[in-house]
Amino acid sequence: MILSPHLSQLPAQPSLSELLEFQATGLVVVVGALALLWFLLELTGAFFRRRTALPASVPVESAVPDDSINQGVVAAIAAAVHVTLQGRPHQITEIRATDANPTWAAEGRRDHFSSHRVR
Repeated sequence: MILSPHLSQLPAQPSLSELLEFQATGLVVVVGALALLWFLLELTGAFFRRRTALPASVPVESAVPDDSINQGVVAAIAAAVHVTLQGRPHQITEIRATDANPTWAAEGRRDHFSSHRVR
């Protein structure tokens, strides 16, 4: 069997200092690679944090208020969005009530019941 010159120079029984040197070298390589990844991720995060803020929103004059939604619900939704986005600029463009049509719920129940075996 032909070994590379580096492998042929290794002793059959390495000393304790050689073993510790090998372990320390491996540890330094792994920690260095992790530090490099950390640095690259921090650089990427800094790039995205420096994005320009959203322009100030202009109130829409033509929006028709939906009287079917309680203004307390609108205020709660706006507060939840503000807390979730941690005060970053945002604009809520539409809040509307969903249809009270139970068609999708009925379809879900039918699908669920049809997946079971009838006894």
